[in-house]
Amino acid sequence: MKCSSDAYNKFTNTRQLNSELYFLSVFLRYPPYLGAFPYPPPGEAPDGRPVTPLQKLLVFERKILRGIFGHTKENQTWRIKNNEELDKLIKHGNIVNHIIAQRLSWLGHMQRMAEARAAKKIFKWNPLTTRPRGRPKHRWEDIIEDLGQMKIKNWLTCVQDRAKWKDVVEKTKTSN
Repeated sequence: MKCSSDAYNKFTNTRQLNSELYFLSVFLRYPPYLGAFPYPPPGEAPDGRPVTPLQKLLVFERKILRGIFGHTKENQTWRIKNNEELDKLIKHGNIVNHIIAQRLSWLGHMQRMAEARAAKKIFKWNPLTTRPRGRPKHRWEDIIEDLGQMKIKNWLTCVQDRAKWKDVVEKTKTSN
């Protein structure tokens, strides 16, 4: 396929222009005379504290909620909803508490399950080998330890009563 020289020149000029605009945008965003980026490095908050995956998840949740609930019109101008308004709309819940509540709900389900069921056997199974090197995987025992931090005492008997356990799960959804 032959390409006319005008089309080729237009393509290369556009490519060159795009690369120059990209360089200019990077240069304006991160000027070399500052000696540092205007934003903190990844994994660090503006005040120097480390950013945890939990905080990243909460920030992502707010971003999604702003997209779902849209903007607010005030005095003939549009603005994005702030965190307090989003908090009222979702009734003081967040994705992290919801995940913890779902895990607790499933833990209650597993504890009430009959001992002969395969899922219960796998839940209680303790491997004979050692764990692999590297970062430890999450275990269900860690969630059980979290019950102690949430000040839920005698949770084994509480699990057997579905109504009590459901109240515990619902309180977890709204706790901070």
